[in-house]
Amino acid sequence: MTTAARILWWWTIVALCCQASAGAEEDDVRRILAQYDAMEDRVTVGVGGATARTKNGRTDYVMTALDTQPGTPDPSTLGMGEPINANFYYGGFVRIQAGTAQTGHVKPKLSKGADHTGTACVTAVWELKDDTFTMNFTLLPDSSALMVELTSRAGAADKTPFLVRFRIYPQSFNRSKHGKPRANFLLSSTGKRFESGTIQSFGATEKWVYLGDAKYAGKEGGAAVGVDTATVKDLRIHLGNYAVGADLSFKPGKTVRCYLVDFGKREIKDAPKEVPILMSAEASRFKEWSKSTGPAARGNQ
Repeated sequence: MTTAARILWWWTIVALCCQASAGAEEDDVRRILAQYDAMEDRVTVGVGGATARTKNGRTDYVMTALDTQPGTPDPSTLGMGEPINANFYYGGFVRIQAGTAQTGHVKPKLSKGADHTGTACVTAVWELKDDTFTMNFTLLPDSSALMVELTSRAGAADKTPFLVRFRIYPQSFNRSKHGKPRANFLLSSTGKRFESGTIQSFGATEKWVYLGDAKYAGKEGGAAVGVDTATVKDLRIHLGNYAVGADLSFKPGKTVRCYLVDFGKREIKDAPKEVPILMSAEASRFKEWSKSTGPAARGNQ
């Protein structure tokens, strides 16, 4: 629910309470307040074994800790099966490196944790030979973005930039149903557009990039990656004609935070028109969340 809607609903409650007779039962007031609470968006976080879910009224993100086979190129041991299998790849969507320490074939442990604001989140921990990487995934009320923060126990990233690679298959895998061939494209926060088959290094000039497929004929939207330009050193996109790699290199000693948006549950018909509006809202939430040091966001369980 938007802030304006909450204010309107609250004043409705006040009006109803004022109109109630002096002898009205307290249960009536409780009932009205309960209806108001039910309209607020709430976030739930649950972890069971190798699977974790965080969900609100708009979307849900489901992650799975994976086993990998030796010899797998560019291995990733954390997959994302929801909102959809594509976009952030269910077979492994993230790999992390700082100096010689990297997640590689190490399977993470998933748990319910808390981010820097105290908000409940999904926590993935990679116990490595020389370090431990901890990545928190936070979903906020009324948001479709997954806030991400990363820390290193040994502090390797204080001297060496953290490199985080996301693997993305924009919108789908199966092209027999959704149009051939693929036509992957990138749309940036400053309005730049690139077609598949290119590698683009943006430095710290873009707040976000959206990845889609111009020939996709289904109803699922693409994926977006957002950053804080003050902490990111480089945003480099390998815009393949099938898979896409998004490499985020962070400045040494800086807080590592970014955000992901899987638009798989939203049909985007005109990306240049729709995506900037949607991402502007998520970028504002990310900025507020990044700077917050207060208690957990209201509505989280």
